[in-house]
Amino acid sequence: MMGHPRPKVDPAANVLQTLPRRGTGTVDLSSLMLLFLGAASPVAAQTGDPLIGRVVEAGTNRSIEAATVELVGEGWRLTSATGTYHFDVEPGEYRLRVAAFGYTPESRIVLVEGLTVVDFELRIAPVEIDSLAVHARLIDVRGRVRDAAEDFPIVDAAIFTRSGSAEETDPHGRFRLESVPEGVPLSVRVQAFGYLPLSIVMIPEGDDTYDFHLQEDPVARRLIDAHVSRLEERIGFRWSAVMHPMNRDDLVRYAGGATIWDVLLAENRLWLDRVKCVVLDERVVGERSGPIHNTLDAARATLLGLVPEEVERLEFMAYGGRYKGTVLRVYTRDFMQRLISGRAQLVEHPQGHDINCR
Repeated sequence: MMGHPRPKVDPAANVLQTLPRRGTGTVDLSSLMLLFLGAASPVAAQTGDPLIGRVVEAGTNRSIEAATVELVGEGWRLTSATGTYHFDVEPGEYRLRVAAFGYTPESRIVLVEGLTVVDFELRIAPVEIDSLAVHARLIDVRGRVRDAAEDFPIVDAAIFTRSGSAEETDPHGRFRLESVPEGVPLSVRVQAFGYLPLSIVMIPEGDDTYDFHLQEDPVARRLIDAHVSRLEERIGFRWSAVMHPMNRDDLVRYAGGATIWDVLLAENRLWLDRVKCVVLDERVVGERSGPIHNTLDAARATLLGLVPEEVERLEFMAYGGRYKGTVLRVYTRDFMQRLISGRAQLVEHPQGHDINCR
């Protein structure tokens, strides 16, 4: 796994805490602000002297909600509906940075000694989209979409922009948005099956690379688990005695560069010659080879084209007959999505479905 820092998300509040640039440290919040849809909650429980304050609009004293208040080196907060923020820190000198969309950011050095109150009045700095769009430099925005809990790449995640265009991540979880106006606020929505969607507003600057981390959707997880249980019940007592099924928790241990072929070699190298048929998402794959419809070697190209991040379950079903052997069944995340939506069905009698494998 790559060791780059990643944005941390409070799953209860759905709030992005930091957005790192690869190789350049933390992005200056005065130039890049990412806000999730939802209210903020504290970064982490701290003890020390209270540093509190309020962020308002200059001239009107109107509270600015969801302004980003960064205590450099210590963490950050989003202001409440009344514009307030609160830190607890050890006594000392700190730098505070405050940014809010549509306002000029401010930075200030503060000395914390006991209860310290620091208020900010931000001046309006409206973004003139039309004039900026005409003169803005067009840049490419590159990034990765990753699992927030395990930090593995998410394949086939969709990245939507306000223009209606959409890009999908590759097998390494990477994406590229081309010809994006530099410095112009860009609305982005990132979504992938099995994960909670992420909606943000970003202000791209330079040819930077951004990492987005998605939280697993507990509802989707329960639906997937229900279908996995159906698969387990369907196979009954016909499982292989030496080749054990692998679900997503087992498969993602190989995420980050391996293929399903690599997984099979690592887990079942001694028994792979028993596999006489490969079924991918309820369809037999491979080419006819002699009396057997397909073998593992015939399906090798397909298995080399799949990465563990794309797959929900591998199972091995033993069957009898003249060409006694094992059926390898592979179920992808895409198939699970279609299964849940009703656009795909499980074969009622899987042994009959595999009659060509004998």
